[in-house]
Amino acid sequence: MAGFGAAFAGLGDSTCLVNPFSCLAEQDAGLLPSQLYQKSVNDPLHIDTSSDEYYVGLDVGIFVTSLAPVGEAGSAVAEEATAGGAADTDEETLLARANAARDSELQRLTGVRSADRPATIVGAYNASTGNVVVGQSSKELLECAEACAVRLDGGDPADIFFTRAARPRGAGPFPDVPVCADFCEPAYGRSAFPDPATRFASDGALVGEEFLP
Repeated sequence: MAGFGAAFAGLGDSTCLVNPFSCLAEQDAGLLPSQLYQKSVNDPLHIDTSSDEYYVGLDVGIFVTSLAPVGEAGSAVAEEATAGGAADTDEETLLARANAARDSELQRLTGVRSADRPATIVGAYNASTGNVVVGQSSKELLECAEACAVRLDGGDPADIFFTRAARPRGAGPFPDVPVCADFCEPAYGRSAFPDPATRFASDGALVGEEFLP
């Protein structure tokens, strides 16, 4: 659960952005709470922020802190958004485009240091408009990758469908991330994940178990 505290430090970042006066000490030092957490906790304890154990704690922390009300503070999550084509494009083609957009973002992130990568990346398409976006989880915005994709698309969530999510770890292959049982499956339903290879945490699926012998 090494990443659990980092998620709460990220909530502190959002507080600073909403009310700068609440974080004068951090700002005087030139560091946000999450940066102080990295310097004061992760670095001295030699915590590997690219490890599965760290990401499990981070995912749990993001879910718990997402229960707290926050404002609109925070910078936009880095994403790739492309026009997907006409609304009458068949959904198999749209899914292929969303997969390609997700994979392109995963490759781009191989050039980003592990500590700055999001925990999860997902592609998505709007079946009504043909729009394709890539969402990424964010502890600053307290949202999962799927929620990010819905926000970026801006359309009716009922029209949005998702690729399999992936964890941008190392240089690939990138492990699949099962659909979480706490938010994404209840919020969007299994039908929003048309790839038959999609796995669900509610079935007991684990991150990266497709690589196990």
